[in-house]
Amino acid sequence: MLRSMTAFSRVNHVDSIGRCLIEISSINRRHLEVQTFLPKEISIFDPEIRKRVQKKTARGLVIVKVSLRLNKDTPFVASANNGFLEQLKPVYKEMAKEFGLAEKEIALALLPKESNLILFDEDPAFQEKMEPFFFAALDEALEAFQISKEKEGRVLEEDLFARMEKLKHFLSLIENNSENVRELLYERLKARIKEMLPEGVSSDERVLREACLLADKADITEEIVRLKSHIDLFLKTMEHESQQGKKLEFICQEIHREITTISSKTNETKVSILTVDFKSELEKIKEQLQNIE
Repeated sequence: MLRSMTAFSRVNHVDSIGRCLIEISSINRRHLEVQTFLPKEISIFDPEIRKRVQKKTARGLVIVKVSLRLNKDTPFVASANNGFLEQLKPVYKEMAKEFGLAEKEIALALLPKESNLILFDEDPAFQEKMEPFFFAALDEALEAFQISKEKEGRVLEEDLFARMEKLKHFLSLIENNSENVRELLYERLKARIKEMLPEGVSSDERVLREACLLADKADITEEIVRLKSHIDLFLKTMEHESQQGKKLEFICQEIHREITTISSKTNETKVSILTVDFKSELEKIKEQLQNIE
């Protein structure tokens, strides 16, 4: 089953410690990147958060946002960052003098925007209570996140199956219109050689051999066989494997290589038109694969 790289989950986890709201979202990326936005109280959990996300996700930009509202009896150690405040005082004093304002006005306007006013010390009792509470919420959010990825993946999978059926149809038409191309081209070249030779002069064996080689080069049987194989592999990969976006992209590259070879080898108008249609549909498939994990 395929999974989409774009997904979203939102979990509001509540128990005796308080409330933990977690939002997980993701967008397309060629490789995995994890961004976290955490309250300072739980910043110590950041490495474990990234580890759990990496276990669930192969690629994409995954954004984890957490907000906490703790009950008043939940133990944690917080203190004012007095050293930081002392450093701010002369700055605020200078700004007040420059703009003709009271220091209090400057402080009230700017202090709420400072992120280092409060220090949170590691308290074993707090961490002991917070760890199971928080990671229960995170696991719940990750599970919902996976469900969202699979739901979007099913839509993409249906679209890709339909488009691959179109490729199979185009390939069948190409095969039907290229039957006996080698023989027809050989006869055409042989007739053209006879027209060019003076009357009464027989075709040189070497010239006919070259005509035969040119006809062989126009044969696209091998490319058609390989295309069928690549399409079958693409469909099997979608059905039986997850987190295979990169593999599917690689298979598409091989399909593109074969159809380009056919396009360059053929002189048949119908086949040339069909290869254009084939390539157009293949580009749509490649665009969709940018959304697959």
